[in-house]
Amino acid sequence: MVKYQVTYEREKLMALKRKILYDCGEIIQHNYRGNSCSHLMHDIHFVEYKEKYVGMKDGRGEYPDEEIFEYSYNEYKDTKLVKLIDLLLEDDGSVIQQLKNPIPFEFEPSVENPQKELQQMLSLDVSEISVYELEKKFQELLKYKKYKQLNAGRKSDLEYYSEVIECLAFEEIDRISISKTSKQSPR
Repeated sequence: MVKYQVTYEREKLMALKRKILYDCGEIIQHNYRGNSCSHLMHDIHFVEYKEKYVGMKDGRGEYPDEEIFEYSYNEYKDTKLVKLIDLLLEDDGSVIQQLKNPIPFEFEPSVENPQKELQQMLSLDVSEISVYELEKKFQELLKYKKYKQLNAGRKSDLEYYSEVIECLAFEEIDRISISKTSKQSPR
């Protein structure tokens, strides 16, 4: 049995984490109106941040008037490998075994495809269709289409595991023979 001390180049690992996030992370687009969104500006998960002044919200004398903005940005979701890198950067050595033996993971979209529900609605008699529900499903379909376009070029993070391992240096610090460990085992 061999005991190793593991070291890594923090900056190189951080750069690789960013690359994996942008190449493999699921992208979710956000659009909404509000009065504050500045906390997102310095997080690597949020990109293409846009802010547009819309107008003032009247506080009606009870509350102060507020400026209202329209915000839009893309959020990159962590992949399994990005989460493992975060743990490694927090000096959690237990992740090394997972890095050396990656388990394939199936990408499951966060946004559901409303196409079936929309087709079911359209198969109903016209008198049974709610225009509001139809518009809502159509908006969901547009959102899903945009989601598919944003995520069309996503790669699997499996191809980056070897690059992460290359960032690590393993230095042997102790060795115990198997015969010694089996003698010490209680029976």
